[in-house]
Amino acid sequence: MHTTSRSLLLFVVGCLSPVSGAEPAFHAWAERPVMGWNSWDFYGTSVNEERIKAQTDYQAAVLLPHGWSLMTVDIQWYEPNATGFYYDETATLEMDAWGRLVPAPSRFPSAAEGAGFKPLADYVHGKGLKFGIHMMRGIPRQAWEQDLPVKGTSYTARDVADPTSICSWNPDMYGVDMTRPGAQAYYDSVMELAASWGVDFLKIDDLSRPYHQQEIEAIRKAIDHTGRPMVLSTSPGETPVSSGPHIEMHANQWRISDDFWDNWSALYDQFQRLHDWTPYRGPGHFPDADMLPLGKVEGGSPSASGRTTHFTTQEQYTLMSLWAIARSPLIHGGDMTQMDAFTLALLTNDEVIAVNQASTHNRQLFRDVDQVAWVADVEDSADKYLAVFNTGAATTTVSVDLARLGFTGAVEVSSLWDGTTDELASGVLAAEVEAHGAKLFRLSGAGLPTPWVESIEAGDREVTVEWEALEGALGYQVKRATLEAGPYVTVAEGVLETQFTDREVENGTTYYYAISAALAAGETPDSGALKATPVGVAGIVGWNYDRYGTVSGGRTAGVVPAANWNNSWPDNPTTDLIDQNGTVTTLDISYSSFNGWTTQYPQANPGMDADGHYNRELLNGYLNAGPASWSPAIVRSVVTLSEIPHGYYDLIVYFSSDAADREGSVSDGHQTFYFRTLGPASVAGENAILTETTQETSDDYPAANYAIFRGLSGTSQSVSVAMRDDDEWGGIAAIQVVPQADPLGTSTLEILSVADGVAVLTWSSTLGEVVVEQSADLSEWTPLDPQPEGPPVEIATPEATHFFRLSRP
Repeated sequence: MHTTSRSLLLFVVGCLSPVSGAEPAFHAWAERPVMGWNSWDFYGTSVNEERIKAQTDYQAAVLLPHGWSLMTVDIQWYEPNATGFYYDETATLEMDAWGRLVPAPSRFPSAAEGAGFKPLADYVHGKGLKFGIHMMRGIPRQAWEQDLPVKGTSYTARDVADPTSICSWNPDMYGVDMTRPGAQAYYDSVMELAASWGVDFLKIDDLSRPYHQQEIEAIRKAIDHTGRPMVLSTSPGETPVSSGPHIEMHANQWRISDDFWDNWSALYDQFQRLHDWTPYRGPGHFPDADMLPLGKVEGGSPSASGRTTHFTTQEQYTLMSLWAIARSPLIHGGDMTQMDAFTLALLTNDEVIAVNQASTHNRQLFRDVDQVAWVADVEDSADKYLAVFNTGAATTTVSVDLARLGFTGAVEVSSLWDGTTDELASGVLAAEVEAHGAKLFRLSGAGLPTPWVESIEAGDREVTVEWEALEGALGYQVKRATLEAGPYVTVAEGVLETQFTDREVENGTTYYYAISAALAAGETPDSGALKATPVGVAGIVGWNYDRYGTVSGGRTAGVVPAANWNNSWPDNPTTDLIDQNGTVTTLDISYSSFNGWTTQYPQANPGMDADGHYNRELLNGYLNAGPASWSPAIVRSVVTLSEIPHGYYDLIVYFSSDAADREGSVSDGHQTFYFRTLGPASVAGENAILTETTQETSDDYPAANYAIFRGLSGTSQSVSVAMRDDDEWGGIAAIQVVPQADPLGTSTLEILSVADGVAVLTWSSTLGEVVVEQSADLSEWTPLDPQPEGPPVEIATPEATHFFRLSRP
């Protein structure tokens, strides 16, 4: 350590993160679930200015008095000729000089001459509404092709884009590589443009599945940098529940499923998803079950009248009741200019809307086969909301013991859909509910409060539970079960704190925890249960595109470990993959390709074992990249890994083809290796020949069938294979994620010199990719911008104590 009279430099080594219990400021921008309208369900890609104004006029006049205040223009507003519900890969998109998408004047005439969405936003604001737009993650491929500059920097689109990071369903964008200089500046420029238009709400697609953590963080920073309170909604789902702690600190709402449409199966699935997301629901941050496809939907073009929702009357009551009590954002998707009386009644029931807007502690009370009940506290009241659902095909009676809600005497029951009020003395509410139907109540009466579990966290053979303090509590009881329905056993009683760590648990078992409190008036009802699964340190995780299924008793083409590959056949596991020991991990994968292929032919080929049997294992099936000329700008064999359970790891990518000597390349977006596919010996029997390529230039294509990307970190990665010529098909066959010790943990950040307020820093060049951060007081760390390309680096130090550290990106 060196000091001067001008500055003191402290070097902190390791991957550290600031810890703060404070709510982020942007939570205040949408403390209650957003209510509004979105163009997708009716217009698809073909929405235009005229129709937005018509919808705005109706919403302002009829729905705004009931809280519906947001008007959102959904996808493809930058495509001049978009129509229907599909995407044109050949379309020319409207962009500005910095590669930022702008509204197509052919559809939004007021956007001409660089005005963008500002005139339309002014129109919407003039009606008393908020204005929202849809965006895609990343930078337009057209900007990459034209290599347009990034505004305010010396960088260009090709400097910041990641052409291997692509959306599987929309052709417009490449991802942004947030490790590259200029990447944050690009997102800053996009959000600056949106803010200048007067945007209040941003729905940003292709962020949540797979979960693009770095770009989510970049977008958050960019929005905050504008100074305009633009509400952030990420899409589509399923957002990984394990990413709940992260997403609630970066977005106001996030999708929990893919696009939700009007069929019972899709509605039924949302019950479990909304229940699973309960720990992450709160003021300013809400799990989003997607739009309400009610009334007239799927017009598909500005002139079409659409069709009536497929939901039955009872299913519409279920939809509104579930979204209300689970506090999902309420975004109507039907054509408001064709509003029917029943739909209007659903959307203007102020008592039901109050459940969504003014309730707390929302949770599932029970789920018993076809009977489901949800409960919530009425804000600033001792009253409760209760929703009961019948997911079965016949009318049934759903009974709720009101003592489970804390009621100790007579209860007044108000039915929110039909407006009736009754008083119950028995303490049991029995509601007759039609098939696929729901009833929603407000309950009033004397009772005890119910504790609320705030968080649960699993570790290695331990689970820690935290809960809200109850006024007057003499102590708390912690209860545990291995099934959500119980039975629960008390594992700790008389706990005086609001936290408990249970160390009497086994790794790999899922446990449910509930809390009760001892009050002077007696023991409270149990809280809702949260679950956790303690796990040890994850080992190697492998995934194999096993097109026909592993032969019984066979090996996986000589690859170690041979056991516990997550074979894609027959059940196609893509979430929570197991490791080499058979332990469930958090690792999820998604993949795309020109098509799936196999080497299983009756001729000599890489798929034949030495004993004459066809190899049905590792290098047999592969995700085919397709012919090179088919679409050179689109990589077609891609595997994306998310929620990677290791802090530091190597990624082994195996590739294959249906013939030898085919040339291709494999890339993780930062490093590329070149190869020529091996012949039959490469997969012969259980002692398959495995040959690594380390060739990093296209000067040579050595014979090989795998590559290793070493020293990686971060919770998500994408890898891709591209083939060189039209007749040289091949692609990714398998992936292994191999944990390694992070050398950052044992390295030092060194100072070479300090003079005249300039420090020269260095670190080991073998560390791989790192981020240099600085801080004035250790409370907040800011990455250097731009990041140094490598050691050594000169840094000007301020006229005060200053700190630097290395961390992982």
